[in-house]
Amino acid sequence: MQNVTKYAAYALVAAIAFAGGCSSSSSESNSPDGGMQSPDGGMQSPDGGMQSPDGGTQTPTFSLSPNPVKQTVANGHSANVSLTVSRDGAQGDIALSVTGSALLATTPGDGSITYAFNPNPESGSGTSVLTFTVGATVPAGDYPLTIAGALGGETETAAFTLTVSAPHELLLVDDDGSSNNSGSDTNLSVSDTLFRDLLDGAHIGYDVQVVPTDGNGPTAAQLHDYFRVIWYTGNAYGGDFGTLSSTDQLSLESFLDQQGAKLILFSPEFAYDVSDDWTDNSSNDFLSHYVGALGGVENPDDGNGNGLNETTFSVAGVSGTSTSGDMYRIVGDNPLHNYLSTINPAPGTDTLLTVQADPDDSGTARAVACITGKMDAGAAHQSKVVYVGITLENLFESDSTNANKQALFEQLLDY
Repeated sequence: MQNVTKYAAYALVAAIAFAGGCSSSSSESNSPDGGMQSPDGGMQSPDGGMQSPDGGTQTPTFSLSPNPVKQTVANGHSANVSLTVSRDGAQGDIALSVTGSALLATTPGDGSITYAFNPNPESGSGTSVLTFTVGATVPAGDYPLTIAGALGGETETAAFTLTVSAPHELLLVDDDGSSNNSGSDTNLSVSDTLFRDLLDGAHIGYDVQVVPTDGNGPTAAQLHDYFRVIWYTGNAYGGDFGTLSSTDQLSLESFLDQQGAKLILFSPEFAYDVSDDWTDNSSNDFLSHYVGALGGVENPDDGNGNGLNETTFSVAGVSGTSTSGDMYRIVGDNPLHNYLSTINPAPGTDTLLTVQADPDDSGTARAVACITGKMDAGAAHQSKVVYVGITLENLFESDSTNANKQALFEQLLDY
């Protein structure tokens, strides 16, 4: 009888345990599909991932992608970053911000890294331009930052590194009228990429100023912060702002009036905009007194009644100069339209590269200057100007490198 009682008691305990389930101190219970339920009612999937209360996995509804992901800016200068906002169900305005450094600010200051988005908030356009401005006393170094977007209770981020560098002695002026000059994006043109690559290849530190489309370039005061300026205009020409505006020319004259300044101007359409006459320079003070030209002609005749623009032709170095023995081929319309300006150098102006042409329609082609150099430019007669009338972007390469362009570029730097 006692054994029967024991067996009955054991059965009762087992039944109670079976009916109540096996409870643990974690307060989790089995969900209908085998997943575990968390204390707040959310569902934990069998593999340990968290699900929303209705059983779906929470996923971002938008993402941020900066381009580039790392940018170098010198003290006292600015740079733009293109931020792509990709939506995947997100509805409404996304508020944008930057965090990661105590120096970040939204109002300018010598010791601040100022940032601004345009637009902010992002309302569905898909892009916003982020502008960083680095104050004059911000310490040099890398600043790991976080770009954030907030919509309701959701915040998404993207990593970005801002490198602050000490001011450079060379300014690269991007004035080719390409898409990044319009302010709508930061995509670089063929010219933009080439000149940055050539300076990097020469291991020269530099700052970049992007000239707005139909706008003026750096002011005289901004140019005075540098000893060397490389200014390129790509295929731009015509109108008040095609190559160098009248304001740009005055700013460059002020820059060159300093002692020891140097300008290299890559602008194959400059002669078209300011002269286009082989012997008359009276209409342009910058061409005559700073470039050192008696005149200049764009799209000169090849001696057979045909213009050289958009054709393939050869150019040659000049004995006794840094280009002695050089021979290059300029390819017609690859990758840009192949434009050409020839220069009639004034006494004291050096011819550095020549092309066979007939710029004054004499009926005979001969070697005429397409790259010149002037050693005594400016009010103090101690600055240098190199004018480049060829489309450097089209200089032929036998492989995928920029070896020929690099060689010529560094010769002009050393002039």
